[in-house]
Amino acid sequence: MIVILLAFAAGWLVGREQAGPVRSARAASFELQRYSGKHLAAVTIGTGFLISHLGLALTAYHVVRGGKLLIARFATGPERPAQLLAFSTEQDLALIQIDLSRARPDLRLRSTPARIGAQLLAIGNARGAFLGATFGRLLAKHQPPATGAGGLAGDTLLTDLPLRPGDSGGPVLASGEVVGISDYIVTRGSRELSYAISVHHDLTLIARLIRRGTGGSRIRPGIPPPARSVQIRSGRGRATKG
Repeated sequence: MIVILLAFAAGWLVGREQAGPVRSARAASFELQRYSGKHLAAVTIGTGFLISHLGLALTAYHVVRGGKLLIARFATGPERPAQLLAFSTEQDLALIQIDLSRARPDLRLRSTPARIGAQLLAIGNARGAFLGATFGRLLAKHQPPATGAGGLAGDTLLTDLPLRPGDSGGPVLASGEVVGISDYIVTRGSRELSYAISVHHDLTLIARLIRRGTGGSRIRPGIPPPARSVQIRSGRGRATKG
């Protein structure tokens, strides 16, 4: 009985410790709906997150690629239109602008590498869950693209996060800061491994996307410039993404 109570207490304490980071991450994240095809009939669900309270956000490029209409759905408030500002096909990164009606919380990008074994939190929209939270650990850094995962450069993060289609583009956090962006899953036998775009590795690229997407100045919500592609040198491969 004592063992059971101790186990329950330990789980309750862990839950309380995680509640704050999950709440903060969810407040800055959103479900990203991509409409394409004739009459905008085809809908794909992904995830994104704010890096500025004025509406600048990041996601995986494959989440928004080919979309004729992008809609962001936050945990609170009405759905908001979004527009692609700049992207890198090789790094599978996209900068988008959300037409916000009010300022919203944003997430901080980590400027130093996360340690191997670090506990990770990911926010996504898989399995019918709206802005659901999943937990895992960082298994390895500086990983080349997995076999069949093209369009993604090297230096990705290997994790054991239980990600699924719909989580792509969402933030992967360690100690409250974004260290990666959920990108694709690889199945090896009965084991599933998840890969994330390394934010630390791509900070320079993200800065370039922001400069290109905003013209070096602030964007007025709802009046973004046309999208531009940023090409960089990277490894080759093929992508299998969720």
